[in-house]
Amino acid sequence: MDINFNKNEDHNKLLLTDLKQHFAKVRVGGGEKRIAKLHAEGKMTARERVDYLLDPKTKSIEIGAFVGDGMYAEHGGCPSGGVVVKMGYIKGKQCIVVANDATVKAGAWFPITGKRIYALRKLRWRTVCQLFIWSIPPEFIFRCRMKSFPTRNTLDGYSETMPL
Repeated sequence: MDINFNKNEDHNKLLLTDLKQHFAKVRVGGGEKRIAKLHAEGKMTARERVDYLLDPKTKSIEIGAFVGDGMYAEHGGCPSGGVVVKMGYIKGKQCIVVANDATVKAGAWFPITGKRIYALRKLRWRTVCQLFIWSIPPEFIFRCRMKSFPTRNTLDGYSETMPL
């Protein structure tokens, strides 16, 4: 029996538990009240919509769940960058699905949201995946509006604006 192995195993199990708890908080998005309001209106949350779109009984993975974590506290936070992104299968083809999270400021975009979608578009071109962006945001956070459309200059050294 190796005591160091056991210490490391216990430490890693604690870290994994913390990560799972943190992910559970992020999955709530803008809060339980907003989720309940959506359900009362007969609407699904972004995660529910994405899961409904993806093929049942196939594997999928959420990408970048911690993007925006701790950012924009003055605006109430921005869990997952205000969008839910999952890679999975639709009719047997691998896809990346992006859906605005209406529980986060009614689906408004933050600067990190635009950067995240830009990075996903770049990822799409490097993979064989189709990219589906579900819905257009109803508004931008006014004070952040000017920073919401990243340029390649802000992301990878070019000065060309982001293609739409």
